[in-house]
Amino acid sequence: MEHSNELLSKKEARKLLKKNGGTLVNSSIEDYVLLKDINKIYQGHVHAVYDFNLGIKKNEFVVLVGPSGCGKSTTLRMIAGLEEISSGYLYIDKVLSNDKTPKERDVAMVFQNYALYPHMNVFDNISFGISLRKEEFPLLDEKGNQVIGIDKRKLRKLQAELARNSLLFWKKDHQEERQKILAEIEKTKQNPHPLTKLRHYTKKEIEQAVFHAAEVLDLGSLLDRKPKQLSGGQMQRVALGRAIVRKPKLFLMDEPLSNLDAKLRVAMRAEVVKIHKEVGATTIYVTHDQTEAMTMANKVVVMNKGFVQQIGSPLDIYRYPYNIFVATFIGSPAMNILDAEYDEGKLSFSSGLQVKLTKKEKEAHDAFLKERVAYWEDIDSRFGQGKEKEAIGLANKALGYLKEKNFDKKAVLSCLAQLMAMEFSKDRLLLLSPSQKVFAQCVRQKKIEPSELSKALKDAIKCLEGADPAIYQSLAILKSHAIFEGGKAENKEEKKEKLTPEHIEANQKKEVETILDSYRSASAGPHSIKVGLRPEDIHLYKDGEEGIKFAGEVTLSELLGSEYLLHVNALGQEILCKVPNEKPILIGEKVELVFSLDHLHLFDCASSLSMRERN
Repeated sequence: MEHSNELLSKKEARKLLKKNGGTLVNSSIEDYVLLKDINKIYQGHVHAVYDFNLGIKKNEFVVLVGPSGCGKSTTLRMIAGLEEISSGYLYIDKVLSNDKTPKERDVAMVFQNYALYPHMNVFDNISFGISLRKEEFPLLDEKGNQVIGIDKRKLRKLQAELARNSLLFWKKDHQEERQKILAEIEKTKQNPHPLTKLRHYTKKEIEQAVFHAAEVLDLGSLLDRKPKQLSGGQMQRVALGRAIVRKPKLFLMDEPLSNLDAKLRVAMRAEVVKIHKEVGATTIYVTHDQTEAMTMANKVVVMNKGFVQQIGSPLDIYRYPYNIFVATFIGSPAMNILDAEYDEGKLSFSSGLQVKLTKKEKEAHDAFLKERVAYWEDIDSRFGQGKEKEAIGLANKALGYLKEKNFDKKAVLSCLAQLMAMEFSKDRLLLLSPSQKVFAQCVRQKKIEPSELSKALKDAIKCLEGADPAIYQSLAILKSHAIFEGGKAENKEEKKEKLTPEHIEANQKKEVETILDSYRSASAGPHSIKVGLRPEDIHLYKDGEEGIKFAGEVTLSELLGSEYLLHVNALGQEILCKVPNEKPILIGEKVELVFSLDHLHLFDCASSLSMRERN
């Protein structure tokens, strides 16, 4: 059955899935894997992943990269079916997969821990999964030809459904559905097609699959060994082999190389990419190592604090970072971030160096500030709006009724009906959804369980406290960029106090007004700005060379074979630069350096966003 993005409750979705044989298909989706508005919220309103959107083409190698706790492994586990999706849609090969089990999604996972059976040899470890697995195989006759006939299994299933719902189908409202099943039964009888048989793999088929995987992974001489006789890299290849023999739709890898030493990790990076190309798989790979992300991926997803920071090819993310977090996380060594003052198209550094920007860069800077002022004016206008206070009043009213010994059931249901009828933003509804389900159940069944309803009402009040979730999310996004830090308590005693909704909203409004004032001030005159320069874009000055020249003193010189990594005291702070190993460079030496204006990155101080012109 075709599926649209119409919002359904979990109960309605499961009912619809059961009715349509457990599969809903959206044929309009072009991506092989699509994650649309995926959120993960744990108990206690811990929001681990925010509005994750990603499309993955068939045979792509996608890497999720970010620091520990950024939500990358949680996202991978939601794709695998090991974590429940709080909201949003997951499609695998056009099939809605939110409520499908890991087995039904046909994915294979490779973990950081190899999880090999110590008492089994390599052959048995690789074959373990498929030796227990049943699959649909073509039904062949004695001569090995494909058998064509009527699908009796499908026919029995349709007839059973007709018999099971026979009483219901005689009602007028269900006649159309009955006719559809009868038509499907007739169609199945009249249209023979190639038949299949659900069975285990034969011994010969298992051997062929294992030997093929062993050939790809260069494990042919190790098939009789036990895991304790293998090196770390060999054990990792066995874990990959166990995934390969299954021929899944998706390979999911959660930091599989983290346990290996540096030299072996480099070798296995190339090995994994080679295997990916040979097998023709679609792979989603999680790592905290930006080098792995840059060298292995077709597409990189940079995450921090539950938010997607940037999606793009490794080269695009390296050349055009979206914010300071991406700029400093991607690239080794990290990008230099310098403090400067901006005034009418000129940058002034504390060392006295002045740089005049091009007309295009000045226009991009001015357009960025204009857009930021408009955005934060819209956020500021959201305070005091909405029906949150009215909804909190209704919830407290219902709680008051429930405290009475013989409470008025009709009055409570009336409050719940009014709460359900109120319109809130998408972000607010997402947080309210668990409570709304309890309210809907009470109103529909006209039955109240006081303790359960009281808990749902208190949870709803907690969700309704404070300003619009769009305000909270905007501030959370800023904090995810690892630059803006707002709303800190002034002292420990104040931090321990339980904040009232009014206090929370006042703090948020203060933060928003501070940000808005900084943007208005920046638009009106000189202001601070962050300037980014990659170490490899700074080199030693040669006579007659064009570019921005500046002087500095070497504080540390690291020889890296064919080049030096220099720590230089220049432009009012210590910067890093990579230069060729043409002559010895000593600590304390005065050097003249140069960079091109084309390699300069401008970042906003408040949000850390790049001021580059956006498409």
